[in-house]
Amino acid sequence: MSLHELCNNVNELLSLHIESFFGNGDTTFKEMIKYVLKGGKRIRPAISLDIYNSLCAKNGFSNNVFSTSFLATEYIHTSSLIIDDLPCMDNALTRRGNICIHKRYGEAMAQLTSAVLMSMCIHAYSSDLERVVNSGETSKTIASEITVYLVNRLSTIVHVTSQGQIIESIIDSSSERADSERAHSERAHSERAHSERAHSERAHSERAHNDSERADIGELLKYASEKVTVEEIIQKKTGTFFEMCFELAWILGNRSLDGIHQIREVSIPLAMAFQIIDDIHDMTEDLQTDKKNVNGSYALKYGKDKAIHDAHTYLDTFVDRLDKIGLSSPFFESLTMSLRSKLQL
Repeated sequence: MSLHELCNNVNELLSLHIESFFGNGDTTFKEMIKYVLKGGKRIRPAISLDIYNSLCAKNGFSNNVFSTSFLATEYIHTSSLIIDDLPCMDNALTRRGNICIHKRYGEAMAQLTSAVLMSMCIHAYSSDLERVVNSGETSKTIASEITVYLVNRLSTIVHVTSQGQIIESIIDSSSERADSERAHSERAHSERAHSERAHSERAHSERAHNDSERADIGELLKYASEKVTVEEIIQKKTGTFFEMCFELAWILGNRSLDGIHQIREVSIPLAMAFQIIDDIHDMTEDLQTDKKNVNGSYALKYGKDKAIHDAHTYLDTFVDRLDKIGLSSPFFESLTMSLRSKLQL
């Protein structure tokens, strides 16, 4: 199938699962879930579907047994975007061409919608895990191993993604925090000078507390700005989702845990290329907002020309690795062509 056809299939699966999950109740949350999912490209679940279909055909399995779990990456990713967009994070106004949910429904409802999306992720995931156990296509021992592994991987992916969000938040706000801390320090120094004689003991206590706070923030900023690489951030925030959609399809398509490391290695260069292309297209906005810490953007860190070159190289590596494990397909051909077309700037 082509990229367009598989993405349409994903949209159909999403509609079915949303109706199944909410039924005739929770109309408010159903409306908000549909709103935040609107405009998504559906690339990650489409990747899972294509790999799964290819492996089922190769192994002689029915491809109608599993599919719901492939929606999990779409739900987790969208949940993370809601958090990213909140005023306490990026304070974004629009997402996917629409007004951000916190602007339309309020911050509280946005956070609750993010939580509901995680619930939907677990529901979609567990539905297929139940089928792994009950399908009879594997032994109970293997089915148990698959189930335990996939549950652990889901937990790890949510954890690592959250780490990436925290680090990126620190990076994005580092210059603002540094300016704020300097202003706070100068103001506190002035106030202490005027009231030192009358309030020496209290001023000393406050100074120690403030210095401690600034030291803690300083350590976080130093770690984010000096020790964390842009590649690490990409792997935490983008790479984990791609790992999940490749691994899940591989395991369910083979009904086995064999070769997990191999398929994970296939996902890495695609995730890198995907995020670098996004960073290139975000350069104009990043420069307009005077983004000072470049560790959050590959394009700002290395420059546009190198970013374009490296994105092509990562795509070449991805195509080569995909071919070596026999998963080349019209879908992946159209996906890589689509990504390369975005590099024709």
